[in-house]
Amino acid sequence: MQTYSSIQFSRKLLCHLLCKRPPISELKKIHAQIIISSHASLTDSLIHCYLHTNNVNVARILFNNYHFPSPPTLVWNLVIRAYSKLQGSLESINLFYQMLTLDHPFSAVPD
Repeated sequence: MQTYSSIQFSRKLLCHLLCKRPPISELKKIHAQIIISSHASLTDSLIHCYLHTNNVNVARILFNNYHFPSPPTLVWNLVIRAYSKLQGSLESINLFYQMLTLDHPFSAVPD
């Protein structure tokens, strides 16, 4: 039987696995494969899955280390909403203002 660590996954397969919103134990294995396979473009889906499992801390680490200058508006909204629901409104308000003050060409704007 092959395990996640013995197979090189394609981006398409990893995306499919993330769309199923796996439990945290499976999500960590998929996350490892994303790192091994260098599929940084799946970071948005990975953040969404970690937030779906209420794992805000890991999602925030990924968010803070985003591979582009700034996460897209959708990811900002996901993280802000998760903080407002799971950890109180102060951090969500801080994130909202941080999003508004970005000063580079890829800056997010509220939708």
